[in-house]
Amino acid sequence: MKFFTNLQSHKKQLEKFYIKKKYEKIPVLPNEEECKRILAEFETFPSVIVPKENMKKLNNGLLPGHIIILWWVNNPRTNKKNIPLYFLYEYGIDFNKQFDFLVSKNYVIGKWIISELGRKTIEKYEYIIRNHKALKTIDENGNIKYSYQDKKRTQVKGKIIPFKSTGDFVEDQHVGYSYEQNKDYPNAIKAYESALKLALKDKMFSNCPPPNIFTRLAIIYRKQKDYSSEIKVLNQALMYHPSSEDFQKRLEKAKLLNTKKD
Repeated sequence: MKFFTNLQSHKKQLEKFYIKKKYEKIPVLPNEEECKRILAEFETFPSVIVPKENMKKLNNGLLPGHIIILWWVNNPRTNKKNIPLYFLYEYGIDFNKQFDFLVSKNYVIGKWIISELGRKTIEKYEYIIRNHKALKTIDENGNIKYSYQDKKRTQVKGKIIPFKSTGDFVEDQHVGYSYEQNKDYPNAIKAYESALKLALKDKMFSNCPPPNIFTRLAIIYRKQKDYSSEIKVLNQALMYHPSSEDFQKRLEKAKLLNTKKD
C-alpha cells in the first residue's frame, strides 16, 4: 500500500484503500493499532482485509454479515457471551449495532430469538452460510475464492486414511480441515504441522507463516482440553503475529483454563 502517506492515520489509510478498490460499502474499521497491523500484513496476506463481496448488499438490502448474524443467533451451539471477531474482520460490521438493526426490521425478536422472517431469510441465503464455513483465499483486490472441503477428501470407501503430505502448505491445510470434519484430530494436527513446516521453508512465508495454521491447531487443542499444547502453539503464533488480538485473547483464555485444570 505504497500510495499512502505517513501523515495519515492508519484508519484513514485503510479507509482510502477500500475506496480505491471500489468497495460498494466501506467496512467498519477496527482500532488504530489493528488498522496498522492490517496495512503491514496485507501484501503478504491479502486475507487480512474484508472481502469485497461481503460489503455488497443483497436483494433484500441486507449484507452477508446480517445473514451470518441471523445464523449465529439461531444456532444453539454458539456462545452468546463471546461475539466472534469475524463479524468485524471478515464481514466489516459492528455486531451490536447490526443486531439492533435486525431487531428494528423484525428479523429478530427478543434477545436471542429470530422471527419467522429471520428464519426464511436464512433459508433463502443458505449459500452465504455455506461460504462462511468454507476455506477461503482473498486476492489483493478483495476478491474471494472458496474451497469447499468435506469429509470424503480423507476417506477411501468410508474409512479414514492416514495423513500424507501433499507437499503444498495450502493443500495440507485443506487436508487438515477435512480430518477435523471427520473428528480425526491426531491426523488433523499432523496435517497442520506439515503445513507449518512447508510454509517456513517458503521464502515468501518463512518470517510470517499463515495465521490460519495456528488458529486451527489452537482450536483442536482447546477441544481436546490440551491447554498446554494450545498455549505453546499460541506463543509460537504470537512470535510471527505479535499484533494479533485474536491470538492474544485465545492465549489468555487458554492460560486461565489451564490454571483451573490444575
